[in-house]
Amino acid sequence: MSLEPWKNDPNFTQSELWQAVFASKKLGVFWKDRDRRFLGVNDYFLSYYDLELADVLGKTDEEMGWNEQVDRFKNIEEKVLEDGQGQITWGTTVARGKSRTIIAYKEAIYRERQIVGLLGFFSDVSQQQDRLDELAKEARWDSLTMLKNRWALEQADLTGQELILMIVDIDYFKQVNDTYGHQAGDEALKLVAEALKQEFGDQYCYRYGGDEFLVVGPVSQKDLREKFQAVQKALQDRQIFGKKVPLSLSGGYVQAVPQNEQDLDAMLQRADQYLYQSKEQGRKRLIGEN
Repeated sequence: MSLEPWKNDPNFTQSELWQAVFASKKLGVFWKDRDRRFLGVNDYFLSYYDLELADVLGKTDEEMGWNEQVDRFKNIEEKVLEDGQGQITWGTTVARGKSRTIIAYKEAIYRERQIVGLLGFFSDVSQQQDRLDELAKEARWDSLTMLKNRWALEQADLTGQELILMIVDIDYFKQVNDTYGHQAGDEALKLVAEALKQEFGDQYCYRYGGDEFLVVGPVSQKDLREKFQAVQKALQDRQIFGKKVPLSLSGGYVQAVPQNEQDLDAMLQRADQYLYQSKEQGRKRLIGEN
């Protein structure tokens, strides 16, 4: 680690800077030999893991058993010790019985131009990671219907297994909006989403956009048709804001074993064609490949 910018600074000595880092209440500091065995740690490190210095000295991370991505941390340290390039990594570690997310920086220690060990720093970023996880979850879910959205569908691993893909939309949805108002239209979308979840389970249901919904999963054609009719029945004579609003669905489906994203796109296009046919034939029906 280099403190070159400060070595001639009259205000701070390298020793003072190092003492400030070592005494940090938010930064874990440690150093190891070439075998990756601990030679020392700071007080924050010991407090973070609730350990005594004797518990750590001479041990490797693997012997301590706290890192959950064992190979990742090990490989990074071996790379630092091999080529001398500083490395940043992140992962999860078990501290005080809880899984915590940390980000760590590791740098080679030189003596007479030879790498003799490494110096490392880590910071707990669990709160930031939790927030990132929340944002990622929010990005996958439609806020109105609480179904997974199109982005979640794109991220899902759906290849290599037999699937049914069904696309449905609400019959005369524009008329619902025009007659009863957009708030009623939103309520209609939520009612459809709830009926689909009730029959198919939320793991298979997506809001694809507008009033279009997808069901994608290992469902038999017989079950699909039965559940589709159950959804239709659940939507009959529903009231929205105290008014009877007729709701029904039209749908199209295909069944296949997609091998890649292109196959999934082709399935969606074919299902959409069947949806169009169901509308042409009078709506309130499901048409697909037999």
